[in-house]
Amino acid sequence: LNCNTPTIALTGNGGATYSWANGGTIISATNTTTISSPGIYTLTAVGANGCIDTAQINIYQDITPPIAAISSSAASNTLDCNTASITLTAGGGANYSWANGATALGNANQLVLSSAGTYTLTATGLNGCTDTANITINFVANTTPTFNQIAPICAGTNFALPQNSLNGVLGTWSPAPDFNTTTTYTFTPNTGICANPVCMPIVLNPYP
Repeated sequence: LNCNTPTIALTGNGGATYSWANGGTIISATNTTTISSPGIYTLTAVGANGCIDTAQINIYQDITPPIAAISSSAASNTLDCNTASITLTAGGGANYSWANGATALGNANQLVLSSAGTYTLTATGLNGCTDTANITINFVANTTPTFNQIAPICAGTNFALPQNSLNGVLGTWSPAPDFNTTTTYTFTPNTGICANPVCMPIVLNPYP
């Protein structure tokens, strides 16, 4: 007995009448019985002449479930600008299936994904028993750097563009500062920082 075979049909022969018993309990008065529990089952066969013979069969059971396990290629299980996809690998079973909610995602032991969500692995053992495991994949959007706007100043006045935004994004500005002309500057975050470029116009007023 296992999760693939929850019942077993036993059939006796060799007699005219029959009975099946499990220990001292008669479970059938015919030559057939259906078993759903492990144990030692005894067939008693009675011939037309009234003579009796018995036979026994031991029914075993394996319904131990597997232990579903998911490993992720990303330690933080987070998609961002540096991690566009994550590979999930199934373990613990003989066969697998993946799902995101009600949507089936295939039966391979690996799943490559690029969307956030909660993913469910169903692992099936050789005995047909199953176990499930879940993993939540998050998505972190790019940060938008913020700065204090530099107020209009007189042409020829020096100013400094900060290399670190108010919310902690490091980067560089382009073009180089022009202290004589109104210019719009672009802040580009450093490589590897998941943040968006932003612009800051700086107005330089000419002297009257």
